[in-house]
Amino acid sequence: MLVNYLKKNLNIIILNINFISIWNYFIMTDNYLHVYLHNSKNISKLFLLCKYNSYLNLDSLMDIKCEDICHFTNKYRFKVTYVFVSEYYNIRFFFTVFLKEYANLASISEYFNSAEYLERLVWDEFGVNFNLENKKINRRLLTDYGFKGHPLKKNFPLTGFYECVFFFEKLRIKNIPINLLQESRKFSFRNYVLSC
Repeated sequence: MLVNYLKKNLNIIILNINFISIWNYFIMTDNYLHVYLHNSKNISKLFLLCKYNSYLNLDSLMDIKCEDICHFTNKYRFKVTYVFVSEYYNIRFFFTVFLKEYANLASISEYFNSAEYLERLVWDEFGVNFNLENKKINRRLLTDYGFKGHPLKKNFPLTGFYECVFFFEKLRIKNIPINLLQESRKFSFRNYVLSC
């Protein structure tokens, strides 16, 4: 029902939003609409217009998901997906944008209250920068303030850089560089073909 409504009115929605050059393609089913964006410049204006557009009514931001797609053949580093819910139409909207490693995204925390927590979480774990003119959003949320790096990046070492140690003599906690007791070994495996 809603899919037919959106298919009929999609041209009106596109003309009202006037962001036809922003998206590559979209997927539509009965339960959700997934839009793949290729440009992240006007993303905050797009979400603002989608929020107040009567054809979409994006009431609430449910989640901001990030994925590190670090491949040698891929020119993008991150895949960021915004998940919105329209309570009026009872449908989910997914907006996916692909980013290079040091690209910035505009913050949408002015328009959606839940965005500030989610943007801080994505920056803390992946290092994707969100820009807002008056506020500093990029602060630590789950990791310690002295933590270096972003733990969910694929190039982050499994052991980390520092370990937290409590010294009983001084009754203090100190961060010291990790010293592995055993060196990493390199194994060379040869494929043996059994001849019958």
